[in-house]
This record gives sequence, structure tokens and C-alpha cells, in this order.
Amino acid sequence: MRELIEVLRRSERIVVFSGAGISTDSGIPDYRGSGGQYSAYQPVYYQEFLSSSRKRREYWQHKASVWPAMRAADPTAGHRLVVRLHERGCLSGVITQNVDGLHEKSGIPREMIVNLHGTNLEVECIGCGRRIPAGDVLDGLADVLNDCPLEAGGMDANRALRMPAEEEVPLCRSCGNFLKPATVMFGQNLRSSDLERAETMLRDCDLLLAVGSTLMVQPAASIPVLAKRNGAFLVILTLGGTPLDGEADLRIDDAITPVAEAVLNVL
Repeated sequence: MRELIEVLRRSERIVVFSGAGISTDSGIPDYRGSGGQYSAYQPVYYQEFLSSSRKRREYWQHKASVWPAMRAADPTAGHRLVVRLHERGCLSGVITQNVDGLHEKSGIPREMIVNLHGTNLEVECIGCGRRIPAGDVLDGLADVLNDCPLEAGGMDANRALRMPAEEEVPLCRSCGNFLKPATVMFGQNLRSSDLERAETMLRDCDLLLAVGSTLMVQPAASIPVLAKRNGAFLVILTLGGTPLDGEADLRIDDAITPVAEAVLNVL
């Protein structure tokens, strides 16, 4: 812990790379861990979404089921630690695999965040590209599929929703094409503009703090390696082993919240 605090204090250009583990204490389940979203839900691929009415309905059913927890989630101590670095003037940017929008909710300026896998805070049209706030679509859809008003007590995110009818699958009001959350689905490539922004951040950083990522999903998991090659000090803070543990200058195998809270008390 002492070494982490010393590294944070002396670093001037910090890039934070965050994964699902930074958000689990907010009530949002991770994806690949025990009890994660992928243990109960088979992801829908982008081509399936385009070609299959049933897959589109399954996709929106899942999004509606997790939306109440996503909407209600508050930033964790890990997110607050990132904010503290920003307040100290030593944060160059945040590169995240997460789609929950909690870095934005915590107060980090959007221009400092690279959402590699997109965001659940917005819904986009796959035709004209129009974007709207996710709540404009998902609040009503979750209400309809759960068949009880959200205002009258909300929805248990662990309860299964019924499958939406085809006419309930959201369409763009501008062009009539399919809407989907502004996330990168399986089968879609990461946005080149986001990768370029991430690479720019990594060229000049003196510390890469990887928080809550298993560092298994490529190409995002190569980001710590790129930072290391550019001369950055590499800290990996996550519970459980990662393939890059041998590359780390400092490896902390612990839950994020207690570590972040301890650092916040002295930083």
C-alpha cells in the first residue's frame, strides 16, 4: 500500500485503465466472474442482431433487465480515487472497458475518457447514427416488460422479464432503422478513433494504473503492455491473477474498494 501511495504521489501523467472490477461494488455485476452476466446470458452477436428478430428481442430483454441496476448505480471508491487524481492535476486520461458510464457519473470530463466498448448511457441508430439518452428508451421498455410501473417501487434487476414483442423493439424515429445501446457488440470492431485516442494517452504517460481488469480481452488488454513499452510504470490492482502479472512493476492482488479507500484517506 505504501509503495502505491508513493508511486501516485510522484507520478505526473497518470492513465487509468479500468475493467469491470472497479464497478462491482456499485451493484453492477461483472461479466466473466462467478455469477457474472455471461453465466446466465448468452451474448448476441451484431450480425445476429441484424438478421434475427428473436435475437434482437433477446438482446433488448437483457438490456432492460440490467438497466435499473445500471441507472441506479453510483461510482465506487475506485472511481472516486480516479477523481482525486484528476483534482490533483496528475490524471492524463481514463481508458475503460466498461460501458456503465460511472466514470462520467463520478465527474471525470467526457473528453478525458475513452470508452473502448462504448457506453450504455446512450442509444444509437445503426442507420443514421442518431444518439439519444438511454433512459428515453430503456425506462419505458423495462416498465413494459416487467408489467409494473418503475415509479411504484421499481424492478428487481434479478427478475426475468418477459420477451418483448417485435413491435416493442425500439426503432429510430428519424429513419426507422434499429436502435441499440451505443456499445460495441460481439462481432463489431472497436472504433478506430477510440483506439487512436488511447494510443495518444499512452505515448506520454509515466504511470499506467490498471484497475479491476482481468486483462484477458484483446485488443484492450494490450494497453498496459503498450504503456510499459513507452516507459510507463505499470501498476495492476485487481483481485485474482492476470496474464500480465509478470509485466507489472507493482502488483496488488486485492479488492479495489478497501485499497482505494485507504489511498483516499492519505492522498
